[in-house]
Order: sequence, then C-alpha cells, then structure tokens
Amino acid sequence: MIPGCMTPSEMECAMSYGLDFVKFFPAEAAGGIKLLKAVSAPYSGLSFMPTGGITLDNLMSYLTLRNVLCCGGSFIAEEKDIAAGDFAAISNKAAEAVSAVSQIRK
Repeated sequence: MIPGCMTPSEMECAMSYGLDFVKFFPAEAAGGIKLLKAVSAPYSGLSFMPTGGITLDNLMSYLTLRNVLCCGGSFIAEEKDIAAGDFAAISNKAAEAVSAVSQIRK
C-alpha cells in the first residue's frame, strides 16, 4: 500500500507519520510536473509516484524529476483493450513504456 496525497498539507501530514514515499494523485489534475517541481525544495525528503493522467507522452517528463521514483499509468492496459482481450496491444504499450524508461534510467 502506498498512501496518497495531493496537496502540500497532505504532504506535511504524510511526513508527520514518518513517510518518505507517497502516491501523488490525481497528478495531472493537481498541477502535475509544475507542482512536483514547486514542492521539491520544501519537501526534499519526500518522493512521489504520480498517477492520474500519466501517459506515454508525459511519462518521461515525470521520471526525470528527482523527487519522482516511479509512475503509475492505466495507459498501458486501457479498459477497451482489456475488454477486447487485446493482450498484444497491452504488451506493446508495456514494451513502449519500458523502452522509454530505459533511456533515462541508465
């Protein structure tokens, strides 16, 4: 389980419980990369897993932030692909994400 937060007040609360890693949800709706950059100094002891609005197009922008350890994204296994049993499409999207991530995490 990874506790989630969205606001600086919730980040403060998480830290008061001794947490150093939280889910940031809904990432894009809450300010996304701009918000994570803004809180990087005052909450330098806190790392994030953004979810909510993460796509292959913005994944790399999140993962290059120092305070982001990983991202969650339903873009890999979209509801339509699951319903259709299109596991090849899901596998291809997962491979694309792994390929993208491997370019910056070397």
